[in-house]
Amino acid sequence: MRRSPGTCSIEARGRNFRVRAVVDGRLVTISPPGGCDSRAEAEEIAAAFIEERNAQVLRQGLTLEQFGRGFLDRRERRGIRGIKTERYIWRRVTRADLGDLPLASIRRADIVDWLDGQDGAAQTRRNALNLLRQCFNDAVDRELIDANPARDVRLHRSADVEDEDKWTVLRPDEQIALLDAVPQAERPLVVFALVTGLRQSEQYRLKWDDVSETHVTVRRAKNRRNRRVPLLPPARAAAAAMARESEYVFPSPRGHRRQPRAPGDWHQWVAAAGIERRVRWHDLRHTCGTSLLAGWWGGAEWAIRKVQAFLGHRNLVSTERYAHLLQQDLDAQAQRVEFPANSPLLLGQEPKQLKEAAPPARVELATNSLGIPGSREQKPRLAPGEFPGGNPGIRKALPPAAWSLAYAFAAVGRRA
Repeated sequence: MRRSPGTCSIEARGRNFRVRAVVDGRLVTISPPGGCDSRAEAEEIAAAFIEERNAQVLRQGLTLEQFGRGFLDRRERRGIRGIKTERYIWRRVTRADLGDLPLASIRRADIVDWLDGQDGAAQTRRNALNLLRQCFNDAVDRELIDANPARDVRLHRSADVEDEDKWTVLRPDEQIALLDAVPQAERPLVVFALVTGLRQSEQYRLKWDDVSETHVTVRRAKNRRNRRVPLLPPARAAAAAMARESEYVFPSPRGHRRQPRAPGDWHQWVAAAGIERRVRWHDLRHTCGTSLLAGWWGGAEWAIRKVQAFLGHRNLVSTERYAHLLQQDLDAQAQRVEFPANSPLLLGQEPKQLKEAAPPARVELATNSLGIPGSREQKPRLAPGEFPGGNPGIRKALPPAAWSLAYAFAAVGRRA
């Protein structure tokens, strides 16, 4: 059978399969020596050859990078949302030596070494590890490997602590200084991001149809659910200052949706505000959550559950990180507390003698004939046979259950 260049065929050789293709005018075997253990592996090699035309690499075995391309293509055909983001994340695999290893030769130690060499935020590394784990799961389902080498690999918990140390929260005075440094045309964009705590992509996707006088509706949030975010007065003023020249609330200069990146002069604005720390655009969201918890805006502290709903966190652990950042504010507040030099709380000062207050006099209350406390004026006792209804003081003092005893007492007196 004649094969045109760039095409492959799969031949069964006993229990194994081999892949044949035309390379440089010659029919050659491009599968590893000994063939493939399953037809699925042979099909992956054939698909990789058609895309790369690299027979020499395929003879060494299907690499993780080659299999990953087909894995992402299949996810795109299934309509997986965020496939563009997944292709971007997959670059972390292709840029490392892990992507060049044959798929069947990768072990857990290789995954751990690859993870140790990754940089960036903890969540970014966790996303790359999760995508790699799904890729190996697909290889297991297609019977290319026996087990997932990344199944039990986890990012160390200390990575989250390192991320918190890299966060920057702007104090109230720094917030004002930053807004003063931002040009008037871009100020509504910064104010809205700061006061609403929206993610950058969520803010740039906002359309005027999603904005009302009291709240905005965030479409396609991070958890793939719409959420309602109430607008604080500065956010309402920022939205009102925007011209409705596009369907987007904060469009690009040409009226289209902005790209998910900070304005080009962002770092110049931060420097002009006198802030020497590194401040990312996403730190405006951290500042929003911390300001609500600390009560910096309006003087009223928000409950942590309300801040969780406001920011759209799926679990409370994410919101509790902002409470951790309040420790810096607590330390600064403690340093600002001053005591007078003559304060008795300071060591070396003689405490003032407090006058001993006389104990309150004990007041004996008179009681009626049934032992119920009354006023200071002694109430007359009931004589045998006297009906208690004529005594309004006793009638008011007696509980309803005691009236039966009073009537019985009166009846006994009359019989006597």
